[in-house]
Amino acid sequence: MNVTTIVENAIRKVLEVPENHPLNEGLLENGINSLRFIQLVIELELQLDIEFSDEYLSEDNLSTITIEEFSNYIINNFGISNEG
Repeated sequence: MNVTTIVENAIRKVLEVPENHPLNEGLLENGINSLRFIQLVIELELQLDIEFSDEYLSEDNLSTITIEEFSNYIINNFGISNEG
């Protein structure tokens, strides 16, 4: 499973929506608020065995980040392949 799919599935889990629920581009547009963002980060840290830096977890980041950017951050900063 690729990183983007893992991120999308984690978003659906945190939001408690079905697997076939379509997602918007931005995290905020999907209903990810600051509390759910922390839940999402914890979910991804557990699934991928990674740890996000505190600097990355700022509210400014949440307000502008897209699913693609979030996935790319994981790929580029944790050396996780997007293949699968």
